[in-house]
Amino acid sequence: MKKVLIVFGIFIFLLTGCETKEKTGDDPIICDDGYSLIDNECVLDDVTPEVYVASYDFSTDTVSTRDEVIEKVVFYQGKIQNLIGSSAEGELSSGLTRLSTGETFYTREDFALYDNQEYNETSFVDIESLMNTEMTISTLKDTISRCESFVEGEFCDVAALDYEYAPDSRILMQTDGDRLYIESYRYNANLNYVSAEIMFFDLIDGLVYFEYVRDNNENIGEVLFENVYYDRFIEGFGATAVAIRAGGEIYYQFDSTDGLDRLNFRILEGEKYISYRSRENQIYYTYSYSQYRDTDKYYIDFQRGTKSFLKYKFNSFNTDVIVQWNLLETTGWDKIGLTESNECHIYNGDVEILTDFYRNAFHSYVEYAEIARDYDESELTQSIIDLSDYGLLFSEVTLEQINTERDNLIDNFDILKTYHGFSESDDLNRQELLDMYPFFANEDIIAELSALVVLDDE
Repeated sequence: MKKVLIVFGIFIFLLTGCETKEKTGDDPIICDDGYSLIDNECVLDDVTPEVYVASYDFSTDTVSTRDEVIEKVVFYQGKIQNLIGSSAEGELSSGLTRLSTGETFYTREDFALYDNQEYNETSFVDIESLMNTEMTISTLKDTISRCESFVEGEFCDVAALDYEYAPDSRILMQTDGDRLYIESYRYNANLNYVSAEIMFFDLIDGLVYFEYVRDNNENIGEVLFENVYYDRFIEGFGATAVAIRAGGEIYYQFDSTDGLDRLNFRILEGEKYISYRSRENQIYYTYSYSQYRDTDKYYIDFQRGTKSFLKYKFNSFNTDVIVQWNLLETTGWDKIGLTESNECHIYNGDVEILTDFYRNAFHSYVEYAEIARDYDESELTQSIIDLSDYGLLFSEVTLEQINTERDNLIDNFDILKTYHGFSESDDLNRQELLDMYPFFANEDIIAELSALVVLDDE
């Protein structure tokens, strides 16, 4: 096993802060904040992050029994369940008024849950990822409990339960202090697959840290398709997800638990896609383009705290833009009517307005209301953006801000991509992601079990 440096941080490149000062005549070069003068050039400062040394070397001085290892598994299963619970908490709204029209009406004051949204350390935890992790832990706990010849740190073969698609398993577990390591292989002839799951858990100052690698191998005809995934979660800091799939698709995402930092990079069917958010300006940018750079798409989401105010989407294929407003941040309307079939109507007094807009609202454990419309980008005006053309008022974002952020995104996309370690080379991007994996499935075990799957299938 090995030790890996886990970086507690993400290098964020602020699109609106990438300008530097140039020397004119005999004047000295002056760099912007966050830049240093190196060889007569302004270079972005490095950030020195905190580092956690994750060690996968386990002591053999003491040997745990099967029950002691299961107790450690149960401990971390409970920790994950607590994280899921704190992330999924929501308050159901009350005081609904049903009218004979089939609509439920809400005024602006009825959206108190929206107004009271606040950040907490688990607001932006990926609940689905945590739920998948918890289900896997539960499955592996049940598997190891059926190992009759358990020895800590050694593989144990466990026969499948008595139903058609149940997999046979080969599993190893090891503990040392707060650390827990699980390596499991499951294989099934009926489904023609071998999957590996490797998990590592630790506590850092009482907070949960875990890594989870999945290696799925499936035979379709005579072709083996391999998909490998890696997830890392640090309680109170953030989560990283990596996927390298058969067919050339790659995917990387980092999210801080408070939602203020995000980076996503993806390559799929020749299209590159990057999205980015920085806590400095709280704008979420997305830019994608085809391999021939003949079709560009971009998306800018103006946000503050937990709230999104305006979303701007552009596709160069047809030059149309979609502008989406947060209705709860506008004035000039009195009530929203929601039907049982989820239709949304907006009223000023008793008159329905914005009938040629896309309208959507939700009033339950989350609350939002939004309107959207398509435009030709060349036709956009400030009176459209501030909604005064439609008798409303929206003042959170101006057309000038939209144009500025759009130009920054387009002009600096390649810089942003390179700064985070990605390039135009799919092979280099793939290797960049593979280097993040702390461990991989044992190829000899995969080959052995794949042969058993083929034999069983025959």
